[in-house]
Amino acid sequence: MAEEYPTDRMAKSDPGEEPTLGELSEMGFHRRLEALLRRSDPGALPLGDDCAALGLAEGEYLLASTDTVVEGTHFPVDAPPQFVGHLAAAVNLSDLAAKGAIPAGLLCSLVVPKDTPVLWAEAVVLGMEEMAERHGTWVVGGDTKCGAQRTISGVGLGWGYRGKLMPRRGARPGDLIATTGTTGRGGAAFLAYDRGIGDRSRSLSNLLSVEPRLKEGAAMRDFAHAAIDSSDGFAKSVRLIGEASRVGGIVEFEKLPLHPSVRTVSEKTGVAEELVAFMGGDYELVFAIPAGKRREAEARALQLGFPLTFVGHFTHEREFRLERSGGTEELPDVGWDSFRSGP
Repeated sequence: MAEEYPTDRMAKSDPGEEPTLGELSEMGFHRRLEALLRRSDPGALPLGDDCAALGLAEGEYLLASTDTVVEGTHFPVDAPPQFVGHLAAAVNLSDLAAKGAIPAGLLCSLVVPKDTPVLWAEAVVLGMEEMAERHGTWVVGGDTKCGAQRTISGVGLGWGYRGKLMPRRGARPGDLIATTGTTGRGGAAFLAYDRGIGDRSRSLSNLLSVEPRLKEGAAMRDFAHAAIDSSDGFAKSVRLIGEASRVGGIVEFEKLPLHPSVRTVSEKTGVAEELVAFMGGDYELVFAIPAGKRREAEARALQLGFPLTFVGHFTHEREFRLERSGGTEELPDVGWDSFRSGP
């Protein structure tokens, strides 16, 4: 007989007293779910990480990640559909990259109003296929539904290996904080587009041009204790790793590889450089790498031709600090949150 679901695990309080998702935040909701849901394999990746990990043969995992892009929140109404497809594929591949995965396929669920032109929908799916093919995989299936708002939900599938999944909870005091690419590309592109700075079409292209760091993730899985993609912002990524690992962190601002547009956008908008840099949308990878593995990790990055910048370290103290030439301050608790940053 099938086991009945234990309803005593469900909230019993007056719904009127419960917080809304906007009040709780996306991460707060994930923490509640982690307390409610069962886990059959506690040794794999925890709920709330970039991917789920399902055990296959000994030492192998099928990794699965899902991410969604919504018109008006993640892309504007006038965004070229091919770019929308690129974005929808890339955000899922980026999660796989954060676990050092080898991509195996993408699923696409397309929700659109009934008056959507067929060519628009086709271009979105073809855009997803183009991004998938660029990284050695393809769209293997999906679903199409009628809905009030254009929404593309993807599922990324990939292969991972025991001991090399780089879980968010794996960081240790003394581990170095490293990042691929630049910091602040997404925030600068969003503010430039939103406030009409420079060529708006170029700003939109920069905003939607996400490149998943699959090569980089696979290269660092031999060294890193933990990893995450910086879709929600670099500072938030450091905090998420630290909170999951029960450690703190120190970031040295002068060492951050700021995107060249950060300073320009900061000067033209009056938004502080660090807030532009930490706004989110970068989709780089952030790692916790043991200090003793630094030279090996740098050599691997140099061999494969990608930038890897060390910008701080994790600490025993469970607080997060930003070091600047003028002193030390709290690391800004900013970044993208679907229920607070969205409409």
